[in-house]
Amino acid sequence: MKQTKHTDKHKSHESETVVGIITTPSATNKTALMGGILALIVLVISGYLLISTGKPTPNPMTQDPSTTQSATEVTADAMVSIEKAGFNPATIQVKAGSTITWTNNDTMAHALSFIGHDDLDSDSLSPGDTYSLTFDTVGSYPYNDPASTSLFSGSVDVE
Repeated sequence: MKQTKHTDKHKSHESETVVGIITTPSATNKTALMGGILALIVLVISGYLLISTGKPTPNPMTQDPSTTQSATEVTADAMVSIEKAGFNPATIQVKAGSTITWTNNDTMAHALSFIGHDDLDSDSLSPGDTYSLTFDTVGSYPYNDPASTSLFSGSVDVE
């Protein structure tokens, strides 16, 4: 902003008056404004596309246990969340050679015990801990948490 001031020294006391204020946007300000508008447009379009996919992202803290995902499509690497309501998803299908990572998102410790495959069992997983396994052999690998087998059970199906 550019200001022009004029001082009248002919009067008995000094006074200062502002004659005018001239404001001209600089090229930098115009560029910043255009960048901000462009960012806003991208944000709005991204939000619309995210909403229009019809696939809401569940919040594990508020999700009803009856709506917990029970199976997924065949994928490569995958993630399983250990939550208050159990494993999510409980059953997962992957291709041979895929790695699955379990993350303990609960407030208490859990462990994975693979039925018939003791060599795959995890140690105790504290909240926030992860455990990863790569499945090279086709087959079904049922597992549970030994501390709560009725609620915490799942299966990895390798194709």
